[in-house]
Amino acid sequence: MFNSELKEQYINDSNFTEAREKFARQLFGALEKYEEQWGSDICTRSVDEIQLAVDAVAGYKKRSWATTLSYLHTYGRWCISNGVAGATDALLQIRVASTDKLRDQMIPNPGELQEYLNSIFEPENHRKIDNTFRCFYWLAYAGMREDDIYAVRSSDVDFVHMVVKFYDYEYPVYEEALPAMMNCVVLTAFSSTSSQCADDMIMPRGEGDILIRGTKPSASKWTLRPLLSRVSSKAVSDGNTRLKLSYNRVWLSGLFYRMYQRECSGFKASFASVALEYLQEKYKNDPDKIITKTEINQKSKMYLSDYKRWKKAFYD
Repeated sequence: MFNSELKEQYINDSNFTEAREKFARQLFGALEKYEEQWGSDICTRSVDEIQLAVDAVAGYKKRSWATTLSYLHTYGRWCISNGVAGATDALLQIRVASTDKLRDQMIPNPGELQEYLNSIFEPENHRKIDNTFRCFYWLAYAGMREDDIYAVRSSDVDFVHMVVKFYDYEYPVYEEALPAMMNCVVLTAFSSTSSQCADDMIMPRGEGDILIRGTKPSASKWTLRPLLSRVSSKAVSDGNTRLKLSYNRVWLSGLFYRMYQRECSGFKASFASVALEYLQEKYKNDPDKIITKTEINQKSKMYLSDYKRWKKAFYD
């Protein structure tokens, strides 16, 4: 942490719980590089300088922002009351992130997701293993839980009805996803070069019917997550895209897009069912937990708040 003695004193004076202390240290750690660039503590900087730094390190969801602002406002007040040299009330004036941050971390529709995938992966017709990576994102966008994505079989994909049938759920197959999906269903080998020649299909695909499989019969998030993170980070550093997407951000973008479609069809936006599913998954290992209506309403309101920001960023 920059100016660590001061921040340690703030943390000690605040009597944080272990979890809150951990968050405070993570937040100050994320802000450290900006304070080093300024050569001074964040409590002494201007509103515009602080806002840019906070926009960069804070999460895009309302709850994440509310938590971050709470710590920064408290730290700002503490610095002023303790007479820290150069401390101003600028930290107290920081508010929610601009929609520019959200536009860098979410997408408005399937067409924009396809553009993003085109910027980080080889074209589908090159028939490389990249097709499986594309399918991972398409299933996330369709609303599938990450653990379930790795269990989807080629036979679950219904191109007639444009859905993926998995247990009791049906997930949409968007038109933009068709080239990658079809390749993942039919290919038995991948090309090792950027070519469309059949002779280049020299990477045998793993045996079985799992849709998201490369040269092995199956994949897992412990191997795929780091790989996708490296690929996407490189695309940003190379200037191929400004977007910084992850499974969660793509999943949430898809959820909001489908809700927006429902609104356009005359339905009221409601996330009660999604909130219930989230809480059921959260407490699946606690059979004695009773999920209350209050918890459902609170989580639903969080989704709705983030949805309104998403809609403002892309459609207002």
